[in-house]
Amino acid sequence: MFTGITHTHVAASVIFFLLYLIKTILLLANQYEALQSFSRRTRIVEGIFGGLMLLTGIYLYFTSAFAGQMWLTIKIAGVLLFVFLGVTSFRKRNKLLAVFNLFLFFYLFVISRTKTLTGKETWIEERLGQLHQLPADPAARGKILYTQLCAPCHGADGMATRSGAKKLTESEVSFFQIPEIIRQGPKTMPAFGPYLSEEDIQAVTQYVLTFRQTPTNDAP
Repeated sequence: MFTGITHTHVAASVIFFLLYLIKTILLLANQYEALQSFSRRTRIVEGIFGGLMLLTGIYLYFTSAFAGQMWLTIKIAGVLLFVFLGVTSFRKRNKLLAVFNLFLFFYLFVISRTKTLTGKETWIEERLGQLHQLPADPAARGKILYTQLCAPCHGADGMATRSGAKKLTESEVSFFQIPEIIRQGPKTMPAFGPYLSEEDIQAVTQYVLTFRQTPTNDAP
């Protein structure tokens, strides 16, 4: 369900932004009659996708592993501001405000992708940067990496289901499939392959297996 709502949120946001972009171009080109005509013809469509964007965004906020974090709170507030400024800019034919709103949307898009306020690095890079030195012991290494990167969604005990995550205690994925899942990141799970070494991935794999309620027979 989380994955479907995420895709719906993205699609609604893109359509809503494209409608806004077209209206902004018309405003900047001084095509006021065309702007009014386009606004009238798309008012219902814009309302539907705008409402869908807000509703799905609120759902994702409360079910996300990042709920309560500053970047996500600012994103929600920023979207509401974007809608308000959009209505105001076209009503008053304020070109500067309309252009500013474009930059605001771009910033909101960037922090949505990186999940950080600066947008200069991803949340994965940010959290890995907080680790000064990882221990050589695979068990300790796996626990630290799991706590830093996986626990926000799966929980410290592997039983959480935030952001559409699966309970690791009930997982039947084989030992040999887990590393590929960590590398590629299915559905809404991020791909950790670009950020972790093979040694790190194997350490996390071994740690994930400790959540299993029954031991696996395929682990080496």
